[in-house]
Amino acid sequence: MKGTAIIFFTIIIFIQANTYSEENYCNNFVLVINPGDPEAGKYLKDWGPLLKKEDIYILGRGRGIHLIDDRGPVADGKAQYVSTFGSKVKISGLKRNCFYRIWIDFVGYKISSNKEIFPSMKLYLSADSETYPVKEVSWMDAGKKLPLFIDIPYELSLSGTVELRFGDYSENNKMWGVWDIIVTAQRDMPQKESILNYLRKKRKGIIKEKRIINGNNF
Repeated sequence: MKGTAIIFFTIIIFIQANTYSEENYCNNFVLVINPGDPEAGKYLKDWGPLLKKEDIYILGRGRGIHLIDDRGPVADGKAQYVSTFGSKVKISGLKRNCFYRIWIDFVGYKISSNKEIFPSMKLYLSADSETYPVKEVSWMDAGKKLPLFIDIPYELSLSGTVELRFGDYSENNKMWGVWDIIVTAQRDMPQKESILNYLRKKRKGIIKEKRIINGNNF
């Protein structure tokens, strides 16, 4: 009887330890996908050109619209543009019991009321051959103070990897750019310190490039 009790409590402790470990992983999960990063290629597929903010400013000025600066917590003034035939982002390392939110910092513009520019973007999430349309985006969304966010359905994160697809339905090219994408297991936008911790861990490997986090060199 005593031996049975010891085994029982050992199992309970093991379950609690695993639960804590998984919760800790969820709470600390941060993935930064920055087009200006040399590592971005392993996440991005079928994207258009990478442009600096000076070129994006000129592109907007030619259309009579004014660029809104790259927003934090990651800001390096470089954006990748969605291709005519759509672009994809691979997000991996997901745990089945975690909640995940994707923050997308679209290139935004200030548009005067007399400008008739209505570019359309549709976002899709897919995993294991299942595809879900999750959001239709306008430039009004892209110009808001905070980046746009979408939540990953639990049934998709079960596989551990999801694909975010951008479908550009605009009449003209180079209408939709992305400054950066952040995936987190928190409902709020990650704070500067969380992003710095993420980048410090990566920098121990191969990253040598300078980054700017809310105006601070890293």
